[in-house]
Amino acid sequence: MKDAEDGKLVAILPQFVVFEVTYVLQASSRSALPLTGRPHPGVAGSDRVTILLLAIALSTSAQEPKKRAEFKDPAQMCDTPYALCIKAPCLKQRDSNNLYPCECVMQTGWNMGPNDCDTRRTNLTSTYSNNFNDGSRTVSCAAPTDWAWCYGASCTTDPKDSTKAVCKCPMITSATLILVTENKCPEKSTICRMLWSGALPAESKFANDYYFWWMTSHGHQSEAPAKACPVPDSK
Repeated sequence: MKDAEDGKLVAILPQFVVFEVTYVLQASSRSALPLTGRPHPGVAGSDRVTILLLAIALSTSAQEPKKRAEFKDPAQMCDTPYALCIKAPCLKQRDSNNLYPCECVMQTGWNMGPNDCDTRRTNLTSTYSNNFNDGSRTVSCAAPTDWAWCYGASCTTDPKDSTKAVCKCPMITSATLILVTENKCPEKSTICRMLWSGALPAESKFANDYYFWWMTSHGHQSEAPAKACPVPDSK
């Protein structure tokens, strides 16, 4: 399947399903089934069952995750340089614009974010990918927790380290999910007291699921969505 121009988010599964089902029909009977659902004289009963099962399997697996009502920001896939802030620590030192500096990591490749791809090629932006999910878990911090909303933030390359970027992010106070290295899960209380780049729970799920779906649907490798930290044993 060919990527859409500039990585725009498009629904490709319906066309894929139609192509696959039509191919099986033509291979079995050299003609397509009528859309009325009546048995086609050139297709045996067992073939019709196989075709039906194939159609069901294709229509119910690997579907595009639905965008939650809470996810109000635009999302476009681009193959560009970007700053990845999904595990970024931030300083509680706001500037004159009420923004907080977060230490993010420079990346190049497919990423999901606002603005068109040409703009993101020339203006370093904090966007999303699943690149750090392997070996990581999510910590759930209850409200009220201070966290940095870095998605779409403007960034600059760190003058002291070209592999890092400094992104200026607004601070939000609410419940949040924070991505941490798996061995940090027992330190939840400490983590939730610090300022980290985070996300609203519903938006975090959408971003994880959508990015993984888009990448794998377009033939790219992607780390699976990160799982939550295990609940501590109450004993």
